[in-house]
Amino acid sequence: MINLTDYDILTKDDFLSMAYGGAILVKDFDPTTFTPPAEGDVYMCTSGDISINDNVTRLDLGEDVNGLYFQYKELQVITGKEASTVTCTALNFDADSLRRALGAADIDTVDDSKINTRLYYKPSDFENIALVFPKVGGGYVALVMSNALSTGGLQISTSKSAKATMSLTFTAFRSIEAKTVPEIQYYSYDVTTESSIVITKQPESVTVEAGDDPTFTVTATGATSYQWQVMTPTDSVFADISGKTTYTLALSDVTTDDNGNRYRCKMSDGTNTVFTKTALLTVTDDA
Repeated sequence: MINLTDYDILTKDDFLSMAYGGAILVKDFDPTTFTPPAEGDVYMCTSGDISINDNVTRLDLGEDVNGLYFQYKELQVITGKEASTVTCTALNFDADSLRRALGAADIDTVDDSKINTRLYYKPSDFENIALVFPKVGGGYVALVMSNALSTGGLQISTSKSAKATMSLTFTAFRSIEAKTVPEIQYYSYDVTTESSIVITKQPESVTVEAGDDPTFTVTATGATSYQWQVMTPTDSVFADISGKTTYTLALSDVTTDDNGNRYRCKMSDGTNTVFTKTALLTVTDDA
């Protein structure tokens, strides 16, 4: 007789490494300093399943050799990569989401409710996005796509008493200027130690006029050092701001060039490092 308990050999770590729940698409993701997404971080609102496809093309050198009737590992060769894609269903219908879904399009400079398609790509059409989902034992799994572009066209579905949706396919590409960077990079992080830092108040997003002096503040216990960081709309990672090493970040005389910048604070207790959520700076023209 078979005793099924002989096969019940999964360990606690096996369960803690399982992923659970829905995933989100995050833009400008830095996997080494991940913090919970904040305003401005989510790439787009999605519904249902999100699927990743990342495969190579393979050749069996013995396939047409007379006298060989099996596939041998020594004769397997990778010949290239299939297109690395993410498929999802999006719910956003703002102008920027429609522009992104069309792949090659611009928001009209005169009428910002109008989207104009074009028959060529711009470097700005390609964006870095990440698929992030949590693990049962803490931590997360992240799939970071480089140079992602909507390649499946715009397919909209709507019906009575139901949300309208867009079915999208994003394809990731390598860059000639960075040939060794894969189309998709994978990260699996565990939470191994707990920091003594407790954040009681996160920095908040602000909207100001050009020329104003906005501030961002974090309130926390247990922190022994502070370092504010910024990521501009054209950056893919955060960078330290020189001299900004207190719990308050004070900016002066901001301009419309600062519009869309995101700020966060890196704090340490001497052993561990934690990051605040990001705060978005919106700068309007005072003219």
